[in-house]
Amino acid sequence: MRIVRERDSGRVRASIRAVLPAVVALVLFVGASTLVGGLLGAGMATATAGLVFVLLAFNSALYAALTAGALRGAAWLDRRPWRAFGFHVDRRWLRNVVAGGAISLVAVGVSVGYGQFRGFRAVDLGAAGVSGPGGSLVVGLVVVGFLVMSLLGNVFEEVLYRGIMLRNFVDGLTARGQSLRVAAAIATLAGTVLFGLYHVPLRGNVVVAVDAAVVGITFSLAYLLTGELGLALGVHAGRFPLNVLPGATLGPFEFHQVLTFSQNTLAANLEIKLVRLGLTCLLLLGWCSLFDGGVRVARSLRRE
Repeated sequence: MRIVRERDSGRVRASIRAVLPAVVALVLFVGASTLVGGLLGAGMATATAGLVFVLLAFNSALYAALTAGALRGAAWLDRRPWRAFGFHVDRRWLRNVVAGGAISLVAVGVSVGYGQFRGFRAVDLGAAGVSGPGGSLVVGLVVVGFLVMSLLGNVFEEVLYRGIMLRNFVDGLTARGQSLRVAAAIATLAGTVLFGLYHVPLRGNVVVAVDAAVVGITFSLAYLLTGELGLALGVHAGRFPLNVLPGATLGPFEFHQVLTFSQNTLAANLEIKLVRLGLTCLLLLGWCSLFDGGVRVARSLRRE
């Protein structure tokens, strides 16, 4: 039992508490999505208009259910209330959600403008729009449904990989004598690698996994600075335009392409990404320094 439980407290080991909810949730998500896609005979990209609504509703409900299940399981494994995993919601928490969203939107806008200035991207705001069958009401409902599903997916990922995984990694490392800063650095490295690997079975692309791991550093920074999920959720949600600006298809519904990749090379893409991520990190540090008590790893991440 010593392999599974900590010697001093009898709790399940921090490494297991950190990883198990994410593994179980990923298996259930992939399994359920594959099953439903097989039963319906279509995925989101090839579905009919009616099936698009079914899939949006199903994925949203699945994200919500798995998030709730992960929080309940983590609370049981860790002997803490579920709010301890980043959901001490108050005025500060809500303010950080808004700030995080604004920070990401600014970083996205600046990076797009930078890409256009460098000749790597072309922007056509006049092309913005969404088309599809059924008139403006139906199209509007699809846009809202897609946004809700995306936001619930953000919550799902932040709960698993920041609220549960990162917190437990930091907790376990500090319990073994590491300083809070060292523990946060090691935990961030481990957590971002696992966050990247999480995207492989979802998209089957190692490049996407590496991209997700790098982007995950900004979410981890937001969480470590506050000890709560509000800022990280805002930063994650504020990246939504990146899903639709290059164009996207949901069955017969199409988000028109606003952003064109004039130079879709590794060097160009990396340069733009570094601008966006670097600006995001600087704005996060500035926000916490000016409005959220200073730049430091939140002491609430260490179990007293």
